[in-house]
Amino acid sequence: MIMKFLQTLKKYQIWFLPVLAAVVFGLAWWLMSYLKVDDVMVKSIENARVTSFFIKNNFYLGWVLAGLSMFGAYLLMALLRIFDKLKVLWLVILTIVANFLPWLVLAVQLIYFEQSYADLIKALIAYSAWPAMVASITVLGLGLVCVVLGDKENINKAIAWWLVLCVLLAVSLRVTFLLDRSCAWFDDQSRNQCYQWSAVQASRLEGCERIADSVFTGMNSNPARDRCYLQIAKTVGKLEACDQIKGGLMSYSREECLQAVAKIFSDPRACLGLKELAQIRCQMSVLLSIKPEMIIELDRELSTTSNAARRVELKAKRAAMYEAMSDERKLEFDKLKNN
Repeated sequence: MIMKFLQTLKKYQIWFLPVLAAVVFGLAWWLMSYLKVDDVMVKSIENARVTSFFIKNNFYLGWVLAGLSMFGAYLLMALLRIFDKLKVLWLVILTIVANFLPWLVLAVQLIYFEQSYADLIKALIAYSAWPAMVASITVLGLGLVCVVLGDKENINKAIAWWLVLCVLLAVSLRVTFLLDRSCAWFDDQSRNQCYQWSAVQASRLEGCERIADSVFTGMNSNPARDRCYLQIAKTVGKLEACDQIKGGLMSYSREECLQAVAKIFSDPRACLGLKELAQIRCQMSVLLSIKPEMIIELDRELSTTSNAARRVELKAKRAAMYEAMSDERKLEFDKLKNN
């Protein structure tokens, strides 16, 4: 039985390589998660629920990503077989490794280029990005070893392709960095889109100030810049972003921005910036959308947050949301809190 299995393994050994790569990736991910290399980032996470979620589920995430890469490798290997290239070991290894590289690109983006450090981002970096980086590099090294040991005749060609792959990887890792600094090279429309993308990515209001719309020069209007503020408000719920909107001809309005924040984030404070009937409609909409679970979530975050500015923001939002709830939902909230 054992001999028969070994013979089968030898005959189809090429098809076991994606499994081997997936196992190595999963084990490296588990080891890095266990060691918690970015301990400083872990300690800075203030939301206990976020930390708890990643502690419980991050182990499975590594194996899920490994499984996806393994599945993709098998699909590409099936194509290699159709074109009678499955016997070229270095090409097979390159195919397998290429399916694990997206996680490395994503990990580097999070670790080195992410500027909006919310608790969720911190958790992704601490529990997933570092393990993904180490696991992907481990698979990359394993692939090179397999080529060196198994296909000595094509080793020069394999190394050449490997260098090309590494160059392409290095370029892809710098896309965000280069794009932000090359916005000035584009034409007016593309430049504004580039500045907006960069500002929203970093959630920086000052990034929108770089946007200039030559079409509306002298008309006291800058739709492109106002759209940038609107996108930041809709993405992270910053009310101060709405205050930066100037409005004007064919542009967006502060009121439109506040209504979007109120709708997306159920924040009653956004309604206070509206007038008369618009404010009443906004408050009614928020009243229907606020649930007791939202207040409980804010209470949990308050209990684990040490940052003074963040505590002030959470308390203000909690007070506004609680005040906006109906009496029936306040009773429901009290019951849930006591339980």
